Amino acid sequence: CFLVGVTVASFLEIKLEPTVAWSVIGGGIATVLFINKLGVGKLFVALVVMITCLTIGVARYGLVFPRDSPGRVEYYEGSVELTGIIDTEPDIRLDSVRYIVSALDVDGVPVSGRVYAKNSRYPQYVYGDRVQIKCRFARPEPIVDELTGQTFRYDLYLALQKVFVVCNQPQITRVASGEGGIIFSFILKGKKALAEKISDLWPEPEASFMAGLLYGYRGGLGDLNDLFSRTGVTHIVAVSGFNISVIATILITAATYACVPRQKAFWLVSLGIVGFVIFTGASASVVRAGVMGIIALLSKHVGRSSRIGNVMLTAATVMVLQNPLVLWYDAGFQLSFLSTLGLVYVSPLLEKFQKYLPNVLGLQESLLSTMSAIISTLPLILYQFGRL
Repeated sequence: CFLVGVTVASFLEIKLEPTVAWSVIGGGIATVLFINKLGVGKLFVALVVMITCLTIGVARYGLVFPRDSPGRVEYYEGSVELTGIIDTEPDIRLDSVRYIVSALDVDGVPVSGRVYAKNSRYPQYVYGDRVQIKCRFARPEPIVDELTGQTFRYDLYLALQKVFVVCNQPQITRVASGEGGIIFSFILKGKKALAEKISDLWPEPEASFMAGLLYGYRGGLGDLNDLFSRTGVTHIVAVSGFNISVIATILITAATYACVPRQKAFWLVSLGIVGFVIFTGASASVVRAGVMGIIALLSKHVGRSSRIGNVMLTAATVMVLQNPLVLWYDAGFQLSFLSTLGLVYVSPLLEKFQKYLPNVLGLQESLLSTMSAIISTLPLILYQFGRL
C-alpha cells in the first residue's frame, strides 16, 4: 500500500508541503502503532493500516521536493559564484565530466542543496574536492524529442539524484581537497587503482567494456552503449544479482575457511555487499540485488525461510522509502524488478516448452531465463524507449 501511495502521488504529481507531509507521516505511524490496542476487529485494523500506509506513501513523495527559501540553493537564479564540495563520484564520459556539488554558499550566503555541473574532461576534479564555481543557474526542464515526440523528464532524472539546479557554463577552481567521507574516499581510491590496472591491460573501448563487466562502468564505451542498447545486451555491462552472488559466495567461502562463526560471518558478508554496492556506484539494479541479498542472508541468520515475493517487495519498499522517485522515473529500477519477476514467476510457465530443446551447453536454462526476462520487460521497453 505504501508503494501504491507513492505511485499515485508520482502519477498525479501530488507535492504536499513539508509540514503537512511530516504531520501525515507522524499521524500515520501513530495510527499504525495504536490501532491494534483499541480492541476492534482485525479486518478493520488491516483496512486502517492499508489506508494509512497509502497516505504515508503520498506524503513521502512530497518530501522529495525542497521549498524555495534563501537557505536553499534552488532559491537563486542567474549568474552566481558558488562554493561547494564534490560529494559523489564524478561521471567521466568521452567528451566531458559531470559533477554533483553539495553547495556551501552562493555569493557568500550559506546554503544547502546540490547542483549539477557539466565540464570539460580536463582539468579533472575528484570526490571530496572543495571547488569554487562561477556559472549561470537554471532549473532543469523536460526535453522533447522532435522526431518521436517523446518527452524525457530531465528535471526528474536529476531529481533522482536530489539535484534541482543546473550550473551552466561553469568555470571551476579547486580550493581544497580531501573533504569527503573517509570510507567512501577509500573505496573510490580502490576503484581508481582497479581502473588503472584495466587501462594498462587493454585499450579503449575494450578497457571500458571489461570495467563494465566487473563493476558496471560505462563512461568510455561511447557508441558501444547505443549498439548494446539496440541489440538488447546492455545488461551484460550492468551490475546486478549475478555480481552480488559472486561477491557473497567469495565472502562466505573465505569466512568458512577462516573458521569465522556463522553469526559474525553474516555481518562480514553483509558489509562486503554494501561495500560492493557503493564501489559500483549504487545503480538501481545493484541496490535492488544488494538489498535482496542481505534480506536473504538475514532470513537464514534468524532461522526464517524467505519467500522471493516478500523479499522483492521488501527490497522495493526500502529503496522507495529512501528515494520515492525511483518507482516511477527510474527505468533501471523498473527493468531490474520486472526481469527478476519474470525469472521467478514467468519461467515456471515456460518450463513445459524446454523439452523441445537439446540440453547442450546449458541451452535449456539459458533460453528459458532469457525468454522469461524478455517477456516481462518488453512492454516497459516499448513504452520507455520505443524500441523492440
